[in-house]
Amino acid sequence: MAAVPPAPLAPAEREYAVDVLRGLALLGIVIVNMEYYAQPVLSGWMEATGGLDGAAKWLSIAVFQAKSYLVFSLLFGYGLGIQLARSAATGSPLGRRYARRMVGLFLLGALHGVLLYAGDILMAYAVLGAILWPLRRVAQRELLFVAGGLAALSALGAVAIGVGAALSGGPAADVPDTAAAVRAIAEGTIGEQIAQRVSDLGYAQLLVFLVQGPMVAAAFLVGLLLARRGLLADPAAHRDALRRMLRICLPVGLVGSAVAATLIVVVGGAPGGAGLTLQFLVAPLSSLGYVAGIALLVASGRLARPLARVAAAGRMSLTVYLGESIVAMLLFTGVGFGLYGRVGPALGLAIAVGIWLGFLVFAALWWRAFRFGPFEWLLRSFTYWRLQPLRRAP
Repeated sequence: MAAVPPAPLAPAEREYAVDVLRGLALLGIVIVNMEYYAQPVLSGWMEATGGLDGAAKWLSIAVFQAKSYLVFSLLFGYGLGIQLARSAATGSPLGRRYARRMVGLFLLGALHGVLLYAGDILMAYAVLGAILWPLRRVAQRELLFVAGGLAALSALGAVAIGVGAALSGGPAADVPDTAAAVRAIAEGTIGEQIAQRVSDLGYAQLLVFLVQGPMVAAAFLVGLLLARRGLLADPAAHRDALRRMLRICLPVGLVGSAVAATLIVVVGGAPGGAGLTLQFLVAPLSSLGYVAGIALLVASGRLARPLARVAAAGRMSLTVYLGESIVAMLLFTGVGFGLYGRVGPALGLAIAVGIWLGFLVFAALWWRAFRFGPFEWLLRSFTYWRLQPLRRAP
């Protein structure tokens, strides 16, 4: 069979449940990232414990923190599985395109980290995606073994962090002086802001790679396995498996996350360190429960119209992820309103939801005239090493 020339997926070829999940994960990501859009990376909202701010912080930890990026990571691995299946079906080699995609993703992430948000996850995706490429055809049992080992490594890291926080008196025991960082971002020139981002980058990326990295890699592999089974391509055909996943994972994950949030926000002190550990340990269960629950919702046909809006944003997930940081820059830095250091969890939660809703509207309008999101077009043109047609045919 002659190889079919490589080309990006057409909209009709996309897996709808995957786009819905991406769109909803973007809500969780902007809610979690808002803490560090609005506050220095060394402090965040550590001291917010009471009233509306405490309630908003509790909600963010219990429902979104350490979970949204895992859903996104699982979908990243799932996307690789789709690409591998399509490459096999068309006879078009994937290796060079995948390598260029990882390079392009890393470059976008580096710019994102320096200019907008030091906690960028794209660089980690690119590096881990390249490292895990040799495992793409490994059998299921071996992949599960590697994923389990990575998850165990992440669990050990979570225990170490929790013990360290408990011994030091809790997560908020020693909040550093961040006045200089606040001045640089809220009032400084663009050069001063970049200098502060570069200063923050090392600490933030150390946390991303060492704390989140092993679990991100495990989620990649789980997503690859789910793609092999086509679990999200036709959720209705996998209802029994999805229901089992939902019943087992979601209650344990959410109850554990609620206890963790209570220890961190309400109890504080040394028990807050135990809450940090518990939060990381149960987050994978919550994430799998979210995936199963949303897939079942898609299969049921309920909420079709709002889910279609969410899926439209999920189709341009890279643009929305970077766009959320761009909007945050306009709100919090000296380039815009200079609100950095002045927004707490409650107002931050409202702003995050507002940004996400704004991108749902943006996506719906964008797709009327264009074939790709702006940053998707840029990355795909780099990946396929030729400019992709951006506008829709009349």
